[in-house]
Formats: sequence, structure tokens, C-alpha cells
Amino acid sequence: MSQGNKKYYSQRKNPDASVSLEMLKQIYLDYYREIDDQGFLDEWIGLEDDWGNRSGGSIENPHSYVLRKLRKELWPIHACIDGYSEDDLLTIIEFVHDHISIASAKSQSGYDTELAQKIYREDLNPILADFGVGLELSKDGEITLIEPIGMEYLLSANVPTPKTVDVELISTIEKCVSRFRARKSSIEDRQGLIVELVGVFEALKKSQLLSPVLNDKDESAVFEFANKFAIRHRDPLQIKNYDKDIWLSWAFYYYLATIHAVLRLIQRQEMLKPGDNDLWTQVLQEVKRQNSTLYGILRLGKPIVHPNKVELSFQFLFHARRVQEEKNKQIIQKAMQGIFEKQMDLVVKVANTTSQLRSNVA
Repeated sequence: MSQGNKKYYSQRKNPDASVSLEMLKQIYLDYYREIDDQGFLDEWIGLEDDWGNRSGGSIENPHSYVLRKLRKELWPIHACIDGYSEDDLLTIIEFVHDHISIASAKSQSGYDTELAQKIYREDLNPILADFGVGLELSKDGEITLIEPIGMEYLLSANVPTPKTVDVELISTIEKCVSRFRARKSSIEDRQGLIVELVGVFEALKKSQLLSPVLNDKDESAVFEFANKFAIRHRDPLQIKNYDKDIWLSWAFYYYLATIHAVLRLIQRQEMLKPGDNDLWTQVLQEVKRQNSTLYGILRLGKPIVHPNKVELSFQFLFHARRVQEEKNKQIIQKAMQGIFEKQMDLVVKVANTTSQLRSNVA
């Protein structure tokens, strides 16, 4: 059983040595017999008598049960394993993980499933890591690709969800991660996933959410790889002679990490974004920098900020007219345009009268 992940001399000397499918079949068959002898299957298919018959388990006919669940003739393992394909073997490894348990006095049922599965994963994962491109059995009992060191946190991290970002984009990102982690993601699959992540950036750019958090140079870099390395478009000048197996995986992590960073920046901006009255206060501060007298007059007004206009009410007509002077209008116009970042009307009123002075401030 589990003896840790120590690598012995031959493995340290040749760390790239891989486990073949035939070797994995033999290793797994021996291991399966070992855990069966230790009672890992007793709760599921019952205890074995001296004649090899089993009884007392939760399943009376394992062969029919496996056929019904997996839609293939894969049981019993010892009789079928020679004919297993890679998919068959990895499917059985997942299936057994979901059906093992070990005797325990602590559990009400007398069996501990979680402990048995933990031991199973710890024993098999060092071997699966050397099979093919490097696999592992997850806590959920699914065979997945091993993530590079440090990247496992990125793939398991929750995608940030800013209020201004469409939930469909968040769903697209989550689906891309799930599909990327699937064991059978091919080069074409990864290329398609990168195209989808680049599409997320394009959607953020179209909705004006990208430019406030990325400068022009960084924004160009985001799209450069996809365009330069013939991922999205076909162009004779594009680079095609590169190791796609390595670089497409790198590109996926690059885009996913950048998306996380951008979404967190957008989220932070949302948290720091001032309210409408705070924006008007910023307008006053900008006016103060240029004309302290006008600033003093504006402070006397009572503002009501609407989506497309600011109503400013004064007690005296004199103050309202000063605000409407051409040179003062230009100062206010420049300040409002810079702070609100859109066209706003300034409607000047005098309290306790029905008159108002209107100025279109862009």
C-alpha cells in the first residue's frame, strides 16, 4: 500500500521514463488484487468464500451492474484487462475509485469510503503521472491532466465576477477551464479554447471594460499571440513552425491568468467607483484648480445628479448668471467631461422661482 512518493535510483536517473499502456495494465491488475485481498471491495461485492464465490455485498451481480453503468464488457477485470484500450483502463480506474471502501469502526456503516479512496489515489497517482502526458486521479474520482507546478491554483480558482461583466462571459471561462482539464483535450481542442478566451477579451473590449484597466500596449500584447501564431486567422506571414503541444498549453495559462487579473482590476474599479455626488465633488475640485472664485460660487449651489444631467439650484439669480458666463461655462464643461466621461447637461435653477438657465455641457 501507500509508501509515499519517493523515487528510486533508476527513476531519478531517468525522470522522463514513461509507463506504457501494457505496463500500466499489469501494475493495475496486481494492485487491484492487492486491495481486493485487503477488503476494499467487500462492501460493494461482498466477502469471498473458499470457492471464490462472493456474497453479502450491495450488488448481487457485478457483471450486469458494470455493463449497465459503463456500457462495455469490462468485468471481471482479471478476465478482460488484456483487451482494454487506454480509455477502458482509465474508465475502470475511475469506476473502482467510486466503489471502494475499507472496514472502519468509526463509520456507522462499518466502512470508510473516503479513507479507501484517499489511499487508492495516493497509490496510483505516482504511476499515472508517468503514463502518457502525465495524468492524475482527482479527489472527485476523475482522470485529469496534471497541471504544471503553480498552475493548479489558477485552474481551481473561482473566476472573479465583476458586476459589469456579462455572466455569459464568466460561464464561458469556467467551461473552457473544465474542457482544458479533460484528459483527452487535443491540440485542436486547446486551440479552440484559446480562441474562446481571446473572444472573452474582445467582448470586454467591445463593452468598454478593457481600456480602463489595460493600456494600449498591454491590450495589443493580449491579442498578439493569437494573431501572430496562426491560432485565429490564416496569413502567410504568420508563424506556424512551433511546438503546438507545449505552446498552446502555455498560451491557455497565459490567457486565463490575464483574464483573472483583468477581471479583478475591473472588480476593484467597481468597488472604488464613486457615487454620482462624489463625481460632482470631483468636478468642483477640478474647477477649483483653475478658478477658485468660480469654485466658491458652485459650492453655493445644491446639485441633483441625474444620468445625463446635473441640476444645480442657487438661492440668488446673481450666482446662477455668473455660472452661465461663457468663460465659466468652458471651465465647467472641461471638468464635467473629464470626470463623468460622457455628455452631461448642466441645468441651472434659482430657488423659489420657476425660471431656469440651461447650458448644454458636453
